[in-house]
Amino acid sequence: MFAREILEVLANAEIGPLTASQIKAVEMLMTEPKYSDFVFPDDITIAMVDLLSAAEEEAKVFSASHKITFSRALGITWLQRAKKRKQPLARVA
Repeated sequence: MFAREILEVLANAEIGPLTASQIKAVEMLMTEPKYSDFVFPDDITIAMVDLLSAAEEEAKVFSASHKITFSRALGITWLQRAKKRKQPLARVA
């Protein structure tokens, strides 16, 4: 079920052929509590559309300067552009 949601975010952005880094970046933003509590999937899609190919260039620089993987840097680049919630929502069991 989560895989469908992750791919749906990428499909809604209508960016060229999908790469493993893009999939990993969206997975990170949607599954890690550090990020998922502060951003909606629709906001990730909007950020992806706004940045287009510039995100990958920024992520390359970010990954090199912070010594992190490219997919994590790409996710952080999208997160910086995405509209964030002020406070995390409480998770319902």
